[in-house]
Amino acid sequence: MIDWALLDRLIKQAGLKQAARLALAMVYHDHGVGSFDWLQKNQAEPDFLEAAILNARRLMLRDYGRRKYIGLSAEVFKPMAIMQKCVWAMKLFFAPKIKVALEFNVDQASPFLWCYYPIRWVRQIFIEVPRIFLTRLQKTSKHETLQIEALQAWLQKKDEA
Repeated sequence: MIDWALLDRLIKQAGLKQAARLALAMVYHDHGVGSFDWLQKNQAEPDFLEAAILNARRLMLRDYGRRKYIGLSAEVFKPMAIMQKCVWAMKLFFAPKIKVALEFNVDQASPFLWCYYPIRWVRQIFIEVPRIFLTRLQKTSKHETLQIEALQAWLQKKDEA
């Protein structure tokens, strides 16, 4: 049995009301289980929730390997100042040590960790950059990017009191 009062309090403390609405609405809509009362009490715009459910379902079924490149493609082609793009590219190019260590299965404290950066750069330049541009050329990529942006905007909306 779910203690809905406790769940409601925890959701509000974590600031995850929109995400909880989406998750619980999907469970209720698909399986008919959960608290419809909680959803009715905490749902201001049912039409937007339906659109968010539809976007979330479509995004859950997309190709897992393309997820990374859709996001990167959206970032690369997002309108922003040249300096912002340079900073973004440098952060991507000079990843934190923990990310490189995990990518190559090396200890983060290893003095040889820096030897893996050139390997990572070659991989980025010859594999990932072409995939980013190829992803941008695909017809479905623009639609997927719009779905992601719509879902993110909905999830990041300020909770009503």
